[in-house]
Amino acid sequence: MAKSYLRWYEGQKGIKDGAYPSFLRYIPHFNDNRAPGNTCLSALAQYRNTGHYATIEEPLNSSKGCGGVMRVALAGLFFAWLNARGHPVDAFDATKTGADAAALTHGHSLGYIPAGYLSCLISQIVSPYCVGNLEELARKSLIITRGFYGSTKHWDEFETIIYKAILLSKDKEIADIDPFIN
Repeated sequence: MAKSYLRWYEGQKGIKDGAYPSFLRYIPHFNDNRAPGNTCLSALAQYRNTGHYATIEEPLNSSKGCGGVMRVALAGLFFAWLNARGHPVDAFDATKTGADAAALTHGHSLGYIPAGYLSCLISQIVSPYCVGNLEELARKSLIITRGFYGSTKHWDEFETIIYKAILLSKDKEIADIDPFIN
């Protein structure tokens, strides 16, 4: 995954003969500037310059911005797709992959935990084997994510945010404004 992000970074920078050449560099839309965030760019530049990419255990920064979480929806979809086709993967795989993907550029635990959670939740929502309403799946995803990251420094803060989001989703005034909540 880190190599793929590096290919993307090099495409954003117009580097055609980068560290990991790919046919994707010659597809025009792949190289369209997507206005990436500075955190993503600086983390990937450091990876390109040093050959060392960030991990949860060895972060390159302490960012907790949105850049990590905004790109992991596909991880959740991918694991649900694999699961639906009989491959032995589950929401645990989606959680770990989502968090690992975010940690490549966002090293703070509140940068990668939400990404793991979102990936897990999406895999739960679209999996044909998961049953329950959105709240039940949100709570189940929180339990799964806690299994990986419940002992991290900012876990309690993250868990409080998720519980607040669940409570807000039940607020009648908010539900009347947003038809997608119910």
